[in-house]
Amino acid sequence: MADRIGQYARIAVIGLAVVVVLSLGIGAATSSASFSAYNSAWNGAADVQPVASETGATFSVATELETAYREPNNTVSIILSPDQAYTRAEAQRVREFVEQGGTVVVADDFGPHTNPLLSALDSDVRIDGRLLRDEQQYATTPNFSEATTTPNATFLNTDQTLTLNHGSALRANGTTVLARSSEFSYVDSNRNYQLDDSEALGSRPIATQESVGDGTIVVVSDPSMFINAMLEREGNRAFVTGLLESHDRVVADYSHTEQIPPLAGFVLWLQRTPIAQVGFGAIALILVGVIVFRPRQLVGVFDRKTESTPVDADALRAYLASQHPDWDETELGRVMTGVMPEETNLSEDD
Repeated sequence: MADRIGQYARIAVIGLAVVVVLSLGIGAATSSASFSAYNSAWNGAADVQPVASETGATFSVATELETAYREPNNTVSIILSPDQAYTRAEAQRVREFVEQGGTVVVADDFGPHTNPLLSALDSDVRIDGRLLRDEQQYATTPNFSEATTTPNATFLNTDQTLTLNHGSALRANGTTVLARSSEFSYVDSNRNYQLDDSEALGSRPIATQESVGDGTIVVVSDPSMFINAMLEREGNRAFVTGLLESHDRVVADYSHTEQIPPLAGFVLWLQRTPIAQVGFGAIALILVGVIVFRPRQLVGVFDRKTESTPVDADALRAYLASQHPDWDETELGRVMTGVMPEETNLSEDD
């Protein structure tokens, strides 16, 4: 019975360890950050990958600039509301990517780092940075204003209705407008969520396209168009699909965000570090060798039985007799048989 209880205890400990490891693994591999490619909740951008896959393009996440902008031909890079500013040298690297034929999609609404990046990329577009509202054409509330694609969005077969989620507007400055809000929209300058005398109704650009060198820059005034919940809307999904489908590679540039899960960051580091790949490959080969050529020793580690403490039969008999003087030899023998380990032999002469 003691051995059986020990086996159950070992199984329980192993099961608990598996649950803990799986929980830690899931936590290390996922993120709750908005716009994260590792966040499958409503505010994450995990669904951008299946959208890219549907177009036949390969999808990857880059945490370093050189990885994101290595190959410009038939590649589109996506920048969603960066947390950190791009240095002049970093912006120059992105610009070279565009000039050599790459496409960059920049989406932001109120962040402080995007307009300086657009300026460094020699883009004429600027994000307004104030909330765009529409009290006539909206999805859920006036903060979810709707926009319509223009004939300039040639990658779409038909005009699409796009839905913003607390988005902003663009100052197009002569660039090609891909989508506009309705004539009833306005910029809520003071964020009081109502139209004031100083605020004017009018259609405003929310997506633009321009050529820089041999490449293209697309600017969208709401990064939420790329999150999971908003990609469920038919128009938004069609628009994002159209932006990606003419490319062979889609790269999500997370080089300027700190919201990369530890495990995902480790895998990305391993992918770009050949010497680490060699080291982990060697460790894997050693483990495989142990499993294949030393199976008994490996099984023995996990299947080791608990050694029982030897029991003195005479001492046990004397103790039971002193505690229960009314028991006869038959009763003593029966109790001892139930208590003593199975490998201990009891005889009538004991």
